[in-house]
Amino acid sequence: MIGGGDALPLRARGLIGDTATAALVAADGTIDWWCPTRFDAPAALFRLLDPGGGAVRAGPSGPPRAGVQSYGDRDNVLHTTLQAGNGAELEVTDFFPWFHDSPGGRIVRILEARRGSVDVEVDVVPGSAFGPARDISSWSEGMAFDGVVVRTGHPFDQRTSRLQLHAGERAVVTIDGPKSKATPLRVDDAFDLLDRTTTAWRSHLGPLTYAGPYREAVERSLLALKALTYGQTGTVVAAATTSLPEHVGSERNWDYRYAWIRDASLAIDASYDAGLTEESERFSEWLGGVLRGAELPLRPVFSVDGEPLEGGETELALAGWRRSQPVRVGNGAEHHLQLDFYADLVSGIHVEQMRDANSAVERMWPQLARMTDWLAEAWQQPDRGIWEIRSEPRHLVSSKLACWYALDRMAELAAARNPLDLDAFGWRTASREIVAWLERHGLAADGGLRADPSVADRADGYLSQVAWRSPWPLDHRIVTKTVDRTLQQLSVGPFVYRYLPDSDDGLPSGEGAFLACSFWAVEALARLGRWEEAHERMEALVTFSGPLGLLPEEADPISGDFLGNLPQALSHLALVQAALALAEGPT
Repeated sequence: MIGGGDALPLRARGLIGDTATAALVAADGTIDWWCPTRFDAPAALFRLLDPGGGAVRAGPSGPPRAGVQSYGDRDNVLHTTLQAGNGAELEVTDFFPWFHDSPGGRIVRILEARRGSVDVEVDVVPGSAFGPARDISSWSEGMAFDGVVVRTGHPFDQRTSRLQLHAGERAVVTIDGPKSKATPLRVDDAFDLLDRTTTAWRSHLGPLTYAGPYREAVERSLLALKALTYGQTGTVVAAATTSLPEHVGSERNWDYRYAWIRDASLAIDASYDAGLTEESERFSEWLGGVLRGAELPLRPVFSVDGEPLEGGETELALAGWRRSQPVRVGNGAEHHLQLDFYADLVSGIHVEQMRDANSAVERMWPQLARMTDWLAEAWQQPDRGIWEIRSEPRHLVSSKLACWYALDRMAELAAARNPLDLDAFGWRTASREIVAWLERHGLAADGGLRADPSVADRADGYLSQVAWRSPWPLDHRIVTKTVDRTLQQLSVGPFVYRYLPDSDDGLPSGEGAFLACSFWAVEALARLGRWEEAHERMEALVTFSGPLGLLPEEADPISGDFLGNLPQALSHLALVQAALALAEGPT
């Protein structure tokens, strides 16, 4: 009997991945999300978005029941413990074999009876490309459908394979994608793959220098980010999923299985600051490839291989998570003018990287200079900003502040690289013009920054970043008032919304609190020296992530439900930077 889907809360899932694609495993042993071959491929297992969608469950016979999930020590190996009748217990260990950017595309599921005798069922709903599979066959040891092969070592009756395990006995289930040449896997070989995979994940964290009080949360975030990285090109996808709603029942459902320049840039910065400098260089290489020959303005989002998205958004005939429609493939933000991410792009550049003539950063300097020349004029345009508003572009204070930072930072880097660089003078001039605009048009009545030059004086969750990206000193009234008004208007407990619920972004109102904004508030408070407030919020947010340490895009502050795509790279990046900021002060 198949489980998973929206009968379980979104948070009742763990992620496994191999730096090519990823899968979500529900707490009842059902894999209800998997896109074979790569993150943005059509899904074969997608019960997450439709009750008739493809899925593979391994668990005790009878109706599915949620168990307890945990990760191994410093790895992305997921353990699900399921209770059977008469006190028996089954553990399902799920992983993709992974040995440092060598994805094989195979899901391995090790089944072990921990106590008693367990009648095990492996149930399959064959799916293909967000629809039912057409070419389905089975044989003595497995089932195949549209190129996907499920091996259990036992025959299938209809779409269920049954076996019995006594205490201490183990069995292996494998799921292989199209074009795989994988062969049946013995139990001993599965454990060899498990050991090698565990070693690889732990060695990925080996260079980590962070030693603060949130070490486990930082490790889990860095592991999630690596699982969301497309190893072939080195970029990070925004999330593993599409169309999980920001508000249940609404149309705020987006496809995040692509690479945003913003996320890739922040990943450079977070990895570098956390000590994972080699990983930071990989992200830089992808970004350099995007910049080379790119037209300006830069597109905000690309495919995982660095190519422009084509075709806009397509709506699929699926029910959606808890009837939240539409279910989308593709992302219409590909043609947005977004001016904020240029700040993130240059934030990940460090002077010491430019001292190496062979570094990815130094190699892309001509493209960065050309981009900054363009930005020195383009900052005056209205845009859709970080929030990708679907209404008409407007003059967003967040985007102006980001442009100031990008120009100012590039002027600093140019001067450090070559004190006689004349580009720095022009970029400084443009940055001063932005400061004048901000002080003339961007201030609310209380003296803090507002979302836009309207009469409403609304706060914007992004503007907490004024505490570290600002033309004013930390103790300046504009900085302190901006942070205070953001928390006063947008905060519910430790959670911070992007903007007020009735703000016009071109969509029906209503969504959850934005987790990246919540961590930006933590970082802002830390930089202002308000350590107790910052730690109180951080501890609550880390607790919210649950035992698996995974973060979605948004949260319902009242129910504690996960909202939006899962896991969300931006949320984890913001957690890492907040933890690093807190490490600078008392614990």
